[in-house]
Amino acid sequence: MASIRTRTDSGGNTTYQLQYRHNGKQPSIEFVDYADAVKWRNIFNDRGSAMALEMLRIEDSDSPCPRLHQAGIDYIDSLTRANEGTRKRYSRYMANDIEPFFHANLPVDAVTSAAVSRWINHMVRDQHASPKTVANKHGFLYGLMQWLHQSEAITKNPCKGTKLPVVNQAEMCFLEPDEFAALHQALPEEWRFLVLFLVSSGVRWGEATALQVGHIDRKRCTARIRQAWTYTGGARVLGPTKTKKSKRTINLDADLVASLPLSGRPYKSWLFTNSNGDPVQISTFYKQVWVPTVRRMQLDPADPLNGKAPRIHDLRHTCASWMLDDGVPIGDVQEHMGHESIQTTKDRYGHVSRDAGKRAAAAISKRLPKAGPRKLTAVRNGAAA
Repeated sequence: MASIRTRTDSGGNTTYQLQYRHNGKQPSIEFVDYADAVKWRNIFNDRGSAMALEMLRIEDSDSPCPRLHQAGIDYIDSLTRANEGTRKRYSRYMANDIEPFFHANLPVDAVTSAAVSRWINHMVRDQHASPKTVANKHGFLYGLMQWLHQSEAITKNPCKGTKLPVVNQAEMCFLEPDEFAALHQALPEEWRFLVLFLVSSGVRWGEATALQVGHIDRKRCTARIRQAWTYTGGARVLGPTKTKKSKRTINLDADLVASLPLSGRPYKSWLFTNSNGDPVQISTFYKQVWVPTVRRMQLDPADPLNGKAPRIHDLRHTCASWMLDDGVPIGDVQEHMGHESIQTTKDRYGHVSRDAGKRAAAAISKRLPKAGPRKLTAVRNGAAA
């Protein structure tokens, strides 16, 4: 740990010696201003001596290596698929999280793997950031460093191999048909059709609420998923679907399509709207409709949800589980759900269908010796009767 020693010479002048450990030695740096000494003591302790010394060196350095601040700007400008909301979020990562820790003027080749690890620990320990938040910010820095590596500004990506806090995924909740029927009936009537569409189609909330009348083909009973709402920095932005595979056409139940409010509506009007005719906001629906409904059901002595606490996204999981339960091939489920790879579908829903487990048990059963019913022998006082 770095520390400060105060020294006063014979002329009454006071200086502050910052002592630190580096490569097994304990050198020191002299400061005239106490505030500067404290600032650099904290930097040495937070970033480590190697990075702190590099930061000191670059204060008056003319190194031709790109500096972190400008590299971040150039990288964000180079992104071709990022929408405006995403660019703003990345800029906040730079201004609020990366530059204050690493130093905005730091040459990018001075960012080390050890410093990245200390940055992660700083976010967890000092900022109490969630594992998901840490993963998001590290993912941005990883992309920036990979871009610099590919442009040969640095020799390697210091973010590679970093150990991140474990993100605990929320447990999926699968509703049985009778449980969903009870939930559907408990909802305010004006919202039942939207929820029925979500569980019937399995689309994400952002995809469903971005549907327009023209995306529905009444003759073929299909819906074209071409766009989705995303939320960035509190703002809702209409953009492309989550992945390339998410851009898809799905089949819908004929009765469901027949019930959709399509007649006489403009091609580009939103399919699902609030009372003002605008697309439904998930935050409003969640707080005012979903949560109160689920809580009322949980307080019901009859327990129609059987102790479950479904989220809105669990309607999507429920749709997938119903398809698998009815024997729909997992590849077809992948295409319907819009997963980028079949492995994603297997990882999330592979446990739902027990067909593979039944086949495995049957294969073992064929090879077991077949014996008749076991005859139970009564035992009395330690001896067979």
